[in-house]
Amino acid sequence: MSVAILALMEEDDTLAGEDLTAELQESNKIKLEVKKRLAAINKRLTSIHQPVLPPSPSPEVIPPVANLPLHQSSFVRARLPKLEVRKFGGNINEWQEFWDSFESVIHKNEALADVDTLSYLQGLLVGPAWSAIARFALPSANYKAATDLLKRRYGKKNAILRAHINELLNFEPIYSE
Repeated sequence: MSVAILALMEEDDTLAGEDLTAELQESNKIKLEVKKRLAAINKRLTSIHQPVLPPSPSPEVIPPVANLPLHQSSFVRARLPKLEVRKFGGNINEWQEFWDSFESVIHKNEALADVDTLSYLQGLLVGPAWSAIARFALPSANYKAATDLLKRRYGKKNAILRAHINELLNFEPIYSE
């Protein structure tokens, strides 16, 4: 009886080996098809270009990773959230934050002409800040004069420090002891 059981077990091993080989071959075919489709998707993603106005001066391209396979190491464009520069109304405490974001997104953007940057600047100023440069027309020669005037008026380090200190001294805590 034990001889019959051993014979059946050997027969099962032979069938399992044949089934395993066929399954491995099928698995390899599926892997190859998935790799081809991923390469096609990657190729389409790298060819998509969606400009953002104004274009961000920061790089949108993620450099390839050295240890990835060749078909995955091509450049990929990242979809970054749209950056918004808050309007500036002349509050000296808000100047540095405004100028830093404006400078990053618009001022240092080499794809924009000075006339465009002046237009963006005028659109982001309100109240006294807008009044300060309202006399400047849109020719590109006026952009530098407008930014210089704003920096002289609102970008004084000592005045900014004094304003922050005054704001801190006038701060009233919400709770009391």
